[in-house]
Amino acid sequence: MTNITIQESKHWWLQILVGILWITTGILTILFPGQSFLVLALAFSVILAATGVSHIIFSLYNRKYAEIFIWNLVVGILDVLIGSLLFIHPEITAVTLPFIFGFLLIFRSISLISFSIEIRRLRNSHWGYVLVLGISTLLFAIFVLFYPLIGIFTIIFWTGVGFFVSGLGNLYLGWKEFKIERSKY
Repeated sequence: MTNITIQESKHWWLQILVGILWITTGILTILFPGQSFLVLALAFSVILAATGVSHIIFSLYNRKYAEIFIWNLVVGILDVLIGSLLFIHPEITAVTLPFIFGFLLIFRSISLISFSIEIRRLRNSHWGYVLVLGISTLLFAIFVLFYPLIGIFTIIFWTGVGFFVSGLGNLYLGWKEFKIERSKY
């Protein structure tokens, strides 16, 4: 099915354009970490609030299961409140993002560890993976809290690398579409 889509594509240049845009964004993110961090801080606050809304909706759909309902509702409300506060005051976000990120990861890691215990009681064989992910998240959170400057640069660097790699993927796809389009003639 993917080959049909690629073969029918006549606008290969859009993939190239998107690739160039993402690569440029990745390079700028790494070259201008201060400005990038401010943009990431604002994006983080929006994503956090949106995540909270999704947790609230999820909890309402599962309100007959008290443990799922209460935990997701509390997480959702906290995410919406913190995300909204951080969006209104981006200067707070910029200064405190590594700490917020670290504490949020601790909260999420406790959630994962609790969930792994819950699915173990249900005799699900994959509970160990969830437990390992929860413990790994907890260790990463502690590292970010004790070394916030490293946390800031880690966030910026990996975001820039992610943009860059994604752009390379678009360039490659556009190149492949171009070659297929040229082979038709």
